[in-house]
Amino acid sequence: MASVDFEFRDVFIEGTGDEERLVDALTSRRGASTICVGSPKSSRASRLQLADMFSSSRDLPFRLLFPSEAARSIATPVVGALEEFDHVRPDGKTAVSGIVTFEETKPTFRGYYGDVDECWGVVCAKRYGERYGVSLSGCTGPATYAMSKVFPTVPDRLENEGDDAVLWALGRVTLEEADPGKQAARRQVARVALEGSPKVWTPPR
Repeated sequence: MASVDFEFRDVFIEGTGDEERLVDALTSRRGASTICVGSPKSSRASRLQLADMFSSSRDLPFRLLFPSEAARSIATPVVGALEEFDHVRPDGKTAVSGIVTFEETKPTFRGYYGDVDECWGVVCAKRYGERYGVSLSGCTGPATYAMSKVFPTVPDRLENEGDDAVLWALGRVTLEEADPGKQAARRQVARVALEGSPKVWTPPR
């Protein structure tokens, strides 16, 4: 069995240090592939990786949404504020995070309201020369974890695509009450599945 060398590194959103070196590591065309685990709200590496993948603000396939106060400090073309879309349910409950997709004739908003057992995440991958950059992001912590579980099932469709192409897949996550004796989180992942087929996005010319 072949061995795989890897390294874990914590890169939080409030971290300081040489951001240029981090961007170089995430976008270099040589060296080890990278996997960023965490939403742009909590992981600086995820925010920078997604900002490079989706550097154009035109014809985006989706946007990750957070409350405006948090979104202001992490805004990129693919990260925005919940308030830009209708995120209030008929019962008056307001979403705490969400994903909006632009595949249909009008945007489709999928929100996490805190009191439901469903949330969302997204898997993104881009080829950088000899290596890959991957981002696993969810609307919640459990959803981010779920994206790491579903990621191995996403087929690699970038082989015949240009270097600016991004493979992305939406994940639907079902939550359940967690055992308080086993973990601190109130809810845990019960099921996760891809919502439709993975798609390839290329920036508009």
